[in-house]
Amino acid sequence: MDRDTDSEGMWPGPQGGDLEENRQCDLPTGLGEALQKRESTRHLVDETGDVKLTTDFIRLNDEGKIYKGGIFSLDGLHPTTIGYGLMANVYIKTMARAGVKFERGIDWDEVVAEDTLVENDRHSDLG
Repeated sequence: MDRDTDSEGMWPGPQGGDLEENRQCDLPTGLGEALQKRESTRHLVDETGDVKLTTDFIRLNDEGKIYKGGIFSLDGLHPTTIGYGLMANVYIKTMARAGVKFERGIDWDEVVAEDTLVENDRHSDLG
């Protein structure tokens, strides 16, 4: 067993515990709000307001809607538009902690609207 993993071989995540418990900790609230505004992406936010996008390969339900994945594109390497927005958000937060002032934040409504992979309400060509 690797010393950085637990008894089941799982990496405990950045704050201890398992990854599933920690995966929601840094997602911006504006992303969830933007996803809830659009009929085609509303299913990506649960009843408690948690965003259900993950870094997994995209998986579709029987209705052709994403239920897993959405941060990385179909090749599993390049981020979706939302994935790029999340990366930009990390840079902005880091720069703000260093004292950089920003006139505005990320427009999550625009990011979600421009993400044609996640925003598409029917992925029949992917099924």
